[in-house]
Amino acid sequence: MSRTRFSLSSSTNRLAAYAFRLYRAAFGNHQPFPNPDLANPTEANKLPSYAVFSGDRARVVGGASLAQGQLNLANVFVTRAEFVAKYPASQDGPTFVDALVGFIRNDTGVDLASQRAALYQPVQLRRARCGTLSLADDNGWQSH
Repeated sequence: MSRTRFSLSSSTNRLAAYAFRLYRAAFGNHQPFPNPDLANPTEANKLPSYAVFSGDRARVVGGASLAQGQLNLANVFVTRAEFVAKYPASQDGPTFVDALVGFIRNDTGVDLASQRAALYQPVQLRRARCGTLSLADDNGWQSH
Protein backbone atom coordinates (compact mmCIF):
# COMPACT_ATOMS: atom_id res chain seq x y z
CA MET A 1 0.00 0.00 0.00
CA SER A 2 1.15 3.49 -0.57
CA ARG A 3 0.84 6.41 1.79
CA THR A 4 -2.31 7.43 -0.04
CA ARG A 5 -4.20 4.64 1.74
CA PHE A 6 -3.89 6.81 4.84
CA SER A 7 -5.61 9.76 3.18
CA LEU A 8 -9.05 9.64 4.75
CA SER A 9 -11.99 11.97 5.25
CA SER A 10 -11.60 14.48 8.07
CA SER A 11 -14.04 12.72 10.43
CA THR A 12 -12.49 9.32 9.76
CA ASN A 13 -9.05 10.91 9.99
CA ARG A 14 -9.82 12.21 13.49
CA LEU A 15 -10.81 8.73 14.66
CA ALA A 16 -7.95 7.00 12.85
CA ALA A 17 -5.40 9.41 14.29
CA TYR A 18 -5.56 7.80 17.71
CA ALA A 19 -4.82 4.31 16.39
CA PHE A 20 -2.06 5.68 14.19
CA ARG A 21 -0.45 7.54 17.10
CA LEU A 22 -0.44 4.35 19.20
CA TYR A 23 1.75 2.73 16.55
CA ARG A 24 3.97 5.80 16.23
CA ALA A 25 4.40 6.19 20.01
CA ALA A 26 5.22 2.52 20.55
CA PHE A 27 7.31 1.76 17.46
CA GLY A 28 8.28 5.10 15.91
CA ASN A 29 10.22 4.81 12.67
CA HIS A 30 10.58 1.03 12.99
CA GLN A 31 7.10 -0.47 12.72
CA PRO A 32 6.87 -4.25 13.29
CA PHE A 33 4.49 -4.52 10.32
CA PRO A 34 5.63 -1.67 8.06
CA ASN A 35 3.76 -0.25 5.13
CA PRO A 36 4.92 -2.23 2.08
CA ASP A 37 6.06 0.70 -0.06
CA LEU A 38 9.07 -0.54 -2.03
CA ALA A 39 9.58 2.87 -3.63
CA ASN A 40 10.66 4.38 -0.29
CA PRO A 41 11.41 1.75 2.38
CA THR A 42 12.71 4.29 4.90
CA GLU A 43 9.41 6.14 4.93
CA ALA A 44 7.44 2.90 4.69
CA ASN A 45 9.00 1.71 7.96
CA LYS A 46 7.49 4.72 9.73
CA LEU A 47 3.94 3.62 8.93
CA PRO A 48 2.09 0.51 10.06
CA SER A 49 0.74 -1.61 7.23
CA TYR A 50 -2.76 -0.66 6.26
CA ALA A 51 -3.97 -4.23 6.87
CA VAL A 52 -2.83 -4.11 10.52
CA PHE A 53 -3.82 -0.49 11.07
CA SER A 54 -7.34 -0.79 9.61
CA GLY A 55 -8.35 -3.49 12.09
CA ASP A 56 -7.27 -1.33 14.99
CA ARG A 57 -8.88 1.75 13.50
CA ALA A 58 -12.20 -0.11 13.37
CA ARG A 59 -12.06 -0.54 17.16
CA VAL A 60 -12.23 3.23 17.70
CA VAL A 61 -15.72 4.54 17.01
CA GLY A 62 -16.77 8.16 17.47
CA GLY A 63 -19.56 9.51 19.58
CA ALA A 64 -20.27 8.67 23.20
CA SER A 65 -18.15 5.51 23.06
CA LEU A 66 -14.98 7.17 21.73
CA ALA A 67 -13.05 7.18 25.02
CA GLN A 68 -14.03 3.57 25.76
CA GLY A 69 -13.01 2.50 22.24
CA GLN A 70 -9.62 4.17 22.69
CA LEU A 71 -9.13 2.48 26.04
CA ASN A 72 -10.16 -0.91 24.64
CA LEU A 73 -7.70 -0.54 21.76
CA ALA A 74 -4.90 0.49 24.13
CA ASN A 75 -5.61 -2.52 26.36
CA VAL A 76 -5.41 -4.90 23.39
CA PHE A 77 -2.42 -3.10 21.86
CA VAL A 78 -0.21 -3.43 24.95
CA THR A 79 -0.75 -7.21 25.11
CA ARG A 80 0.50 -7.91 21.59
CA ALA A 81 3.72 -9.85 21.19
CA GLU A 82 5.45 -7.01 19.31
CA PHE A 83 4.66 -4.52 22.07
CA VAL A 84 5.59 -6.88 24.91
CA ALA A 85 8.86 -7.74 23.17
CA LYS A 86 9.77 -4.05 23.10
CA TYR A 87 8.28 -3.15 26.50
CA PRO A 88 8.25 -6.30 28.71
CA ALA A 89 5.27 -6.73 31.01
CA SER A 90 7.73 -7.22 33.87
CA GLN A 91 8.59 -3.49 33.80
CA ASP A 92 7.06 -1.45 36.59
CA GLY A 93 5.14 1.71 35.67
CA PRO A 94 7.98 4.25 35.89
CA THR A 95 10.40 1.95 34.04
CA PHE A 96 7.86 1.46 31.25
CA VAL A 97 7.13 5.18 30.96
CA ASP A 98 10.85 5.99 30.93
CA ALA A 99 11.43 3.39 28.20
CA LEU A 100 8.59 4.73 26.07
CA VAL A 101 9.55 8.39 26.55
CA GLY A 102 13.20 7.55 25.87
CA PHE A 103 12.30 5.65 22.73
CA ILE A 104 10.24 8.56 21.39
CA ARG A 105 13.11 10.96 22.12
CA ASN A 106 15.72 8.75 20.44
CA ASP A 107 13.55 7.87 17.45
CA THR A 108 11.89 11.22 16.69
CA GLY A 109 13.96 13.77 18.59
CA VAL A 110 10.96 14.88 20.65
CA ASP A 111 11.72 15.06 24.37
CA LEU A 112 8.67 14.33 26.51
CA ALA A 113 10.63 14.07 29.77
CA SER A 114 8.66 16.95 31.25
CA GLN A 115 5.46 14.84 30.91
CA ARG A 116 6.81 11.73 32.64
CA ALA A 117 5.24 12.46 36.02
CA ALA A 118 1.80 12.92 34.45
CA LEU A 119 2.21 9.61 32.64
CA TYR A 120 3.27 7.66 35.72
CA GLN A 121 -0.09 7.99 37.49
CA PRO A 122 -2.33 6.26 34.92
CA VAL A 123 0.31 3.58 34.42
CA GLN A 124 0.51 2.91 38.14
CA LEU A 125 -3.28 2.75 38.41
CA ARG A 126 -3.70 0.43 35.41
CA ARG A 127 -1.23 -2.39 34.96
CA ALA A 128 -2.35 -2.58 31.33
CA ARG A 129 0.02 0.34 30.83
CA CYS A 130 -2.43 2.72 29.32
CA GLY A 131 0.11 5.47 29.55
CA THR A 132 0.27 4.67 25.84
CA LEU A 133 -3.27 6.04 25.75
CA SER A 134 -2.02 9.38 27.08
CA LEU A 135 0.95 9.46 24.72
CA ALA A 136 -1.23 8.64 21.75
CA ASP A 137 -3.41 11.62 22.66
CA ASP A 138 -0.40 13.96 22.98
CA ASN A 139 -0.19 16.50 20.18
CA GLY A 140 3.34 17.65 20.96
CA TRP A 141 5.22 14.97 19.06
CA GLN A 142 2.76 13.41 16.63
CA SER A 143 3.95 15.34 13.57
CA HIS A 144 7.48 13.89 13.80
